[in-house]
Parts: sequence; structure tokens; C-alpha cells
Amino acid sequence: MSDAPSFDVGCVLSRIGAGGQVLPIASGYRHLRRHDPAEPVTVPLRACCVTLMPGEALRLSLSAAAFPAFPVNPGTGADPTQCGIADARIIQLGLRHGGDQASCVRLPVIG
Repeated sequence: MSDAPSFDVGCVLSRIGAGGQVLPIASGYRHLRRHDPAEPVTVPLRACCVTLMPGEALRLSLSAAAFPAFPVNPGTGADPTQCGIADARIIQLGLRHGGDQASCVRLPVIG
């Protein structure tokens, strides 16, 4: 959820090795303009295939921007490529959890 009419969400799925090393395996990015707060936000990740060994784990990292890979979202609903930086506002994002507003990560498991 967000307090701004438009916002961005970036996700990186990483494998955490038994020794703590981090290996990014998939990422996704979503620009939401005039998002309905009642609708969940879905960020598709690029396809990947990974086998986790005992002691390894998955980590999902979330970000609200990925400049310079993507233009800075001004948070006003305007096109980021047509809006000046002086028009940008601070955007607050929240992650819902629990009950009927639970967040989730859907991963297909094979085998």
C-alpha cells in the first residue's frame, strides 16, 4: 500500500548459502500509476530454476526504486519521464500482513 497515487516496487529473490553468502537469482519491477489501494500488488519475477541445499534459504528483498535502471517515480501519478524532480514527493510504502490482507510469495516447487 502507498500514500501516493503512483509508486514503484522492485523485488529481488536471492539464495542465501549455508555460510551466509547471497546470490541473486531472479528480479522483477513494477511501476504502478493510479493504483487502487483495494487491489493487491503483484510483481512478476523473471523465470529461474534453483535447487536449495540443506542449510540454504531464500530471501525476498523489496525496494521502492531502482534508479538509474528505472526513472524516479514522482509519486504524483504523472509520467516519470515527463515530470521534473522539483515536482516529486516523498512516497511511503507499507507491506500488509496477517488475516485477509496477508502478503505472500508464490513459488512453484518441482519434485
